[in-house]
Amino acid sequence: MSQSQTTFWTLKRQLRTLLILSGLTVVLLSLFGAWRLHQFNKKNHELQQTSVTLRTDLKKNFTNAHLLTSIRSYLRNYMRSAHPETLLKIHSLTDSLNKGLPKKFKPQLHDFVKTLDILEIRMNSFRKNNIAVESIEHEILQAAENLLNKAPASFHPLIRNISIKSCLEHHHLYIKILLNDDQESLQMTNTAYSEMFTNAEKAIKELNKQLPASCKNELKKLQTAYYKLDESVSTIIAIRRVTLDTQEDVKTKMISLRQAVANESLAEANFLASLTQDGLTFLKNNLIMMSLIMIIIAALGGVTAFFFSQNMVKPLIAFTNMLKKMTRMLSGLRQANEFEDDFSTLLESMTAQRNNEIGQVATAVKQLLLRLRELALFRQDIEADESTDEVYQRMARIFSERLGLTSVIIFELSSDGKTMQQVLRRINMDYIELPPIILTDECRARRNGKMISSFKDNHTCSLFPMADTLRHVCIPMQISGQIIGLVQFLFLPEEVANHLEKITESIIDARHYISEAVPVLHAKRLTVRLQIMATEDPLTGLFNRHYLENSLDRLVAGVLRRDSQISVLMSDLDHFKRINDTYGHDAGDLVLNQLAKIFINSVRETDLVIRFGGEEFMTLLVDCDIETAHNMAENIRKEVENYKFHIPGNIIHITISIGLALFPGSPDQDIGETFKCSDIALYRAKEKGRNMVVTYQEPEDGDKQHDPPVTETT
Repeated sequence: MSQSQTTFWTLKRQLRTLLILSGLTVVLLSLFGAWRLHQFNKKNHELQQTSVTLRTDLKKNFTNAHLLTSIRSYLRNYMRSAHPETLLKIHSLTDSLNKGLPKKFKPQLHDFVKTLDILEIRMNSFRKNNIAVESIEHEILQAAENLLNKAPASFHPLIRNISIKSCLEHHHLYIKILLNDDQESLQMTNTAYSEMFTNAEKAIKELNKQLPASCKNELKKLQTAYYKLDESVSTIIAIRRVTLDTQEDVKTKMISLRQAVANESLAEANFLASLTQDGLTFLKNNLIMMSLIMIIIAALGGVTAFFFSQNMVKPLIAFTNMLKKMTRMLSGLRQANEFEDDFSTLLESMTAQRNNEIGQVATAVKQLLLRLRELALFRQDIEADESTDEVYQRMARIFSERLGLTSVIIFELSSDGKTMQQVLRRINMDYIELPPIILTDECRARRNGKMISSFKDNHTCSLFPMADTLRHVCIPMQISGQIIGLVQFLFLPEEVANHLEKITESIIDARHYISEAVPVLHAKRLTVRLQIMATEDPLTGLFNRHYLENSLDRLVAGVLRRDSQISVLMSDLDHFKRINDTYGHDAGDLVLNQLAKIFINSVRETDLVIRFGGEEFMTLLVDCDIETAHNMAENIRKEVENYKFHIPGNIIHITISIGLALFPGSPDQDIGETFKCSDIALYRAKEKGRNMVVTYQEPEDGDKQHDPPVTETT
């Protein structure tokens, strides 16, 4: 009985029983752990989704708060200056805010925008009346000057006292109107104005009794100007009162909207903190549970490992040593170059000593590493090349010298995206003349985005002109689904028949090089395209203001170094808005395009024609004196006047006004002042009736407060 029990409970059976029990325990614990892990992943996924949503909302709220702060800053400036540019910036920021603002806050934003529109109307009215006041001030000074010219000298002190004292007091009070931010101060300013106008009227009536009859007409004009000033100031004060109320309303709504966004952000931040705390608690519990499971599994593994035979340990150690060597080999790929020699030596020894699967793997790894190194060096070389042409030349050399593909044509997608033109052509077939090839949408490789070969069917592509004489392989250069070019390899039929396997391997290697080159080529093409877009006006093809800003210093330095001059023409089409309103903006674009051609044909190659904005053009005539520039400007004006502008369904005639200024006009003048002078001359041309050339001249010392003198040609 004892012997039977000993036989039954053998070590083999004990080990088997232990393995079965351990296996069952591990399975149960694994199932339990998998369930806990599933719960953890589910909870973690929920937390991540909620956290991402909250972070996105917080980011949006932060952006909205930043936009609100910017709007408030610009709003404060607009309330002080009433500049339309500031209001446009406020509307732009409001549009950006409207895109990211939660739906529940949009009614408040719309209410703010409505109030802002009301404020705009009132500020525009305030600005227009402000311009009227400036005009009336000029009228008062002109009337006073005329009165001084006609009145006897004995009345001059009294006249000056009336005009100068009133104007000074008016300016002092008018500044208070602009700066007062409360109704009480505005009322006090209004009372002071009333007193000022009453005193001025009394002084004028007293002067009217003493002046000769010949001067009373001029005095009447002065009195009328004061009446007009009184009416305009009263209107501005009334507008200012209403505007102050509107400003307070705008400020109140802005503060309310900012507070609402801040409260929303605070609530989301609190919820995110609570959510994070819950997640940490759940994670802690889950980690404790998983740690216990791992401890139990580790204990069972240790008990099971104790019964393993020693004969199984030695193979395991040998296998571990092999893994260490392989790890060192793989890590050598990421170390410095000095380790690559050791790694190559190790691979050589493995391939020489082992003629088995390990040796085959080592050989494959060695070839792979060599190929990766070649491709990496190729990528570094083409990234250092300055242009795509250099990259194409390098690719052709590698195809010919390393891969034996001596006849190659590289095509590049044209700028309009319709055709692919040849950018490189190397054909090592002296007795064959291949005509030029232009690839259109009918190109099979371009249409399918896949490699096309004529080895089996020499008529596979209808665009290839010598299908009966040559065989070809077309590999498209594709990135992000877009075909940016194509590489075409050419072969004689006997080459394909005798060396098909070698050619196939070379084609595979060539595709690897092409794959490495495509991102670099695409990046270089994008760089060139961005440089063109940054300096060229897309409608007319002329230079834009960005190009002017970048090249102006160099241009001015060259002119000053040569002791030469630049003539600046500022041109503007007359009544261009009528063309857009009558025929549409497409017709206006056609007119601008034709006008640009007139400019290009009318100036020299060394001159710069720049689209300055809208229908306004600037021309810089380098090394050109004022007389020659005037003649060129007059020729441009005549060309435009006589030109028949073709638009859909019509032929129209338009005219142009040109302002001319010379740089350097004076020793201390910079080019920016010359631009302003040409703009002043252009304004005078518009003011005098358009369709003329006006030349700016420096004002005399006694004329600095008057309009600058100009010479004009109609």
